[in-house]
Amino acid sequence: MSTNGKVYIDRLPSTTTDEKLNGLCGNLGKVKSARVIILFDKTTREERGFGLVEMESPGDNHKVIAALHGSKLDESILCCFSISHSVNAGK
Repeated sequence: MSTNGKVYIDRLPSTTTDEKLNGLCGNLGKVKSARVIILFDKTTREERGFGLVEMESPGDNHKVIAALHGSKLDESILCCFSISHSVNAGK
């Protein structure tokens, strides 16, 4: 069993694209995958965005968090943290 880590980036502006997120993180290391998800909040009637980024090197995940957590992107202050999941080898 191996553990793969990703960085969860919350409070992305609704105009953020996968490419823009890849570019932000690509300055900090090699990006394995970058995905933006935009949801519509029925309560506030606003779009909310978050992203999941996986870097080639686990050390680069920490660089992304250190660089982007609390930083501003198009007037939104980003919130970043590490998440991990287990993957069974052979399944």
